[in-house]
Amino acid sequence: MEDLRKAFGARVRALRNQRRLSQEALAELGGFHWTYVSDIERGRRGPSLDVVGRIAHALEVTPAELFSAIRGTYKPGFRSSHRRAREAVR
Repeated sequence: MEDLRKAFGARVRALRNQRRLSQEALAELGGFHWTYVSDIERGRRGPSLDVVGRIAHALEVTPAELFSAIRGTYKPGFRSSHRRAREAVR
């Protein structure tokens, strides 16, 4: 999961920088503390769906747009174990 958190954080940072917002400004728009934004951007925190929605609103994008660019950079680590589990069931 940590890779997904880092990829999501990098996406939030990129969009925030694109809009020329500081972490403090994004936090104020989203209604949370700037250190929380910092933790999200560094992949130390995984935001809830509610927080994802608030971040998206503050960045003027949809929640889907927050995740859209991650697909090319994020490689889930569970696929191989998931595949083995499916094969074991057969």
